[in-house]
Amino acid sequence: MIYETTPKQNAEILAAAADSVAVAIGARVKNPHPLAVGLNLQTIAKTCALATQPRREWETEMSVMGRGMNTDLFGKTLAAGARQLALQTYDAQAAEHLTFTVPFDVKNFNPVEIVAADAQGVALELLGENAEVATGVAILDAGNATEVRLHTFAKNVGVSRRDVVNDDLQLFSAFVAGLGGSAARLEAELVAKALEGNPLMDDGAQAFAEAHNNVEAVALDAEALGRAMAKLRNQRTPGGQLAGLRARFLVVASDVEFLARQLLKDSGLADVVVVAVLSNLPEGRWYLLADPLACPVVAVLRLAGSTSRILVEPHKMPIHTDSAGVRVRCDTGAAIVRRQGIVRGGTA
Repeated sequence: MIYETTPKQNAEILAAAADSVAVAIGARVKNPHPLAVGLNLQTIAKTCALATQPRREWETEMSVMGRGMNTDLFGKTLAAGARQLALQTYDAQAAEHLTFTVPFDVKNFNPVEIVAADAQGVALELLGENAEVATGVAILDAGNATEVRLHTFAKNVGVSRRDVVNDDLQLFSAFVAGLGGSAARLEAELVAKALEGNPLMDDGAQAFAEAHNNVEAVALDAEALGRAMAKLRNQRTPGGQLAGLRARFLVVASDVEFLARQLLKDSGLADVVVVAVLSNLPEGRWYLLADPLACPVVAVLRLAGSTSRILVEPHKMPIHTDSAGVRVRCDTGAAIVRRQGIVRGGTA
C-alpha cells in the first residue's frame, strides 16, 4: 500500500512528531500531542519526505522513508524529542550541585574574570524627618582573579535505517539519557575543581585562609559544624559589616555523606541545612555554605543567550552509516565568586 498524505495531514503529523519521539524514548511529556502515541518512526520519516518534496513516480516506500531520514525536518524532529529526555536526565543528575550554585552568563568561549559586587556592603541609613536620602556606592568584593572559561562537551548519536524500520529507539534512548546524565556529572566535577582549586582572588590572596574566617581544618563533627556556622555569621563583608549569614548547604565528599545526614538529624538541623554531595571532592572534605540567594559563592557558567542547559541539535551522520543523528552538547564551567558565605572543612 502506497503511503500518501495531504498537506493538512502532514502538518498534523509533524506537529505531533517531536512528542512522539520523546514518548518513545521514555521522556516524561506533559500534555503530549493527541497523535503522539499513535505515530511510528516510519510514518514520521515518510511524512518529512513528502512535506519536503512530493513523491516521485519511481520511489518505493523504503526510498521515501530513506529520503525522509536525510531531511533537515527529520533531524529537527529527532533533536526536539531527544532534547526533552536529555534535559530531564541532566536535571535529575544535577539536582544537588545546582541547589547551592548560581548561573553566570558569559558572552563567548574566551577566558573571563568574574567580578563580584558586595551585596551586603551598602547599609540602609536611619532617616530623620525631612532628611535627604544619601546615595550609596556599591563596593566590589574580592572576586576570582583567575581567568575561567566555558568548556564544551559533545557527542553524536545516530538512529539507523533498521531502527526506523523496526520503530526501535531503545539504543538511541539509552545514549541520549546517558549523555544528559554525563553532562551533569562533568559539570559537578568542574564545581568540585573550582572549590578545591583555592584560586587567587583579585586582592592577591587565596579564596580560603584562616585570615578570612572561612577555614575549619578538622574532620566533620558536631563541634566543627557549630564553629563553621558561627564563622558564616561572623565573616566580614568588604564594607565591614558582619555578614550574619545562616548556614543552608552542607556540601560533602561521598565518604562523609552518611555522617553529614546523621549529624544534621541528631542536631535538629535537617530542616534547616541541606546536604549535597560532590563525588569528586577528596575524602573527608566538607563545605558549609549560605543560601546563594543571600550570598552567591559558586557560579556555574552559561553561554549568554542560550535557551537550554543541554543543547540537542540535528547532526548529519556520515553517508556510509545510513542513519540520521543528533548532537548532544553542553557548554559549562564553574568558578568561585567570593570568599564570604562559605567555610571549607576537612583535613584533605
